[in-house]
Amino acid sequence: MVFSGNIFLFVFLPLVLIFYFNPFIKKMSDGGRKFKNIVLLVASLVFYAWGEPKFVFILMASIVLNWLIGLGLGTYEKLSTRRLLFAAALVLDIGLLFVFKYLGFASRIFGGNISIALPLGISFYTFQILSYILDVYSAPDRVQKNLLLLGLYISMFPQLVAGPIVRYEDVSKELLNRQETSADITYGITRFVYGLGKKVILSNYLAIIADYAFLSPGADSVLTAWLGTICYTLQIYFDFSGYSDMAIGLGRIFGFKFPENFDYPYVSLSFTEYWRRWHMTLGSWMRDYLFYPLQRSNGFIKLGEWSRKKFGKKKGKFVPAVLSLLALWLAMGLWHGANWNFIVWGLLFFVLMSFESISKFGKKALKAATTKGFTVSKIFYHIYVIFFLLIAYVLFRAESLPVAWDYIKNMFGGTSAGFVDSAFFDYLNNGKIVLLAGILLCTPLARSISNKVTNEKAKGIARGILTLVIFILSVLLVITEAYNPFIYFNF
Repeated sequence: MVFSGNIFLFVFLPLVLIFYFNPFIKKMSDGGRKFKNIVLLVASLVFYAWGEPKFVFILMASIVLNWLIGLGLGTYEKLSTRRLLFAAALVLDIGLLFVFKYLGFASRIFGGNISIALPLGISFYTFQILSYILDVYSAPDRVQKNLLLLGLYISMFPQLVAGPIVRYEDVSKELLNRQETSADITYGITRFVYGLGKKVILSNYLAIIADYAFLSPGADSVLTAWLGTICYTLQIYFDFSGYSDMAIGLGRIFGFKFPENFDYPYVSLSFTEYWRRWHMTLGSWMRDYLFYPLQRSNGFIKLGEWSRKKFGKKKGKFVPAVLSLLALWLAMGLWHGANWNFIVWGLLFFVLMSFESISKFGKKALKAATTKGFTVSKIFYHIYVIFFLLIAYVLFRAESLPVAWDYIKNMFGGTSAGFVDSAFFDYLNNGKIVLLAGILLCTPLARSISNKVTNEKAKGIARGILTLVIFILSVLLVITEAYNPFIYFNF
């Protein structure tokens, strides 16, 4: 079940809202909060089971086992016992992720051929579980003793299968003490509709062009290959940011304030900036639970001391910094998929960000980003980001490294189809409006125009009309056209 599907929009969501906002539950002693939480939990399990009827039991087992481990971490004070429980949680959660997502890949490396179906969204909910376990391990008073509430945190359907990655501390208080206000509900509906429009109006059409280019790269001309990767770069942004908008909007309707996940990443002037704007919850998770702990570890501290003695104070500090960045980007690549493509994709970002960190390039890009107006340096840094980003998304989209390499060669003239072909003009002519809209809407231009309008009443009316138009057009497309599944459901 996907947010842009008929069943979700016209059956599942209306039924959940009817049960959740049932006026009779307000008469209960707790204002119906427990009932509402049960409704959300049951709805979330049904939502997941709709597409993954077998794997929902694995999700439920993970919830129960991590709840028990969390109780132990919150109860026992002996360090050895706590370490044993913590290790058990890591083995359980990372072990399940490895078996379902990486065992087949590992077997192929050694000549095997194991094939296991991938549970929907396992990378997302595993990271949410791990954040809870890690937080309780460091602060036992954060333990959640109520199985219902922990289960709701892990399985909440708005962000269960594709994020944003919500940490337990982000919603722990809201599980019992949230309030659903009319302002939040209005905001949530508007945000959901904007995300729906991103998905079905923009992403789905851009996917047609991208799929053509990537499914038959041998027939692509140079310009068709460039058009294909540009469309895929826009497609994945509107696909994933659209899902995040819908998740944040749904969460707000039910009284939860999920963290933002995107901040116009394609306007970045460096990849350091880009990864502060793209999939922000994953980046902050990796930073706080992998990068910083790695740097604080005894082995890493000793490595830093050795490198400073070996290479001097100034040069020595780069050795541990680069190695920790390497570990981070290997993890980022593998998180996105069990394939050599994603490993090379991660290594490409490692090289780019290491270059920005070690040289003065990153500092200059940061300085350029703080200057007002358009400058030559801003244009240069922006071209640098977009160029390598397009190359990175070829690695991300292609089925294998050889296919990615052939596609990249086509982009630079290594194709028998020539510089331009009829397919390029056909897709460009038919999709020019959507393509132009996609380029403009992946920038903060619309937000800047809205901020300049000082008449709040006029702004509210315009926003309401725009929301209604997007909703009607989106619903018409959902009903009449076949929709594409969300890209990040695969992770």
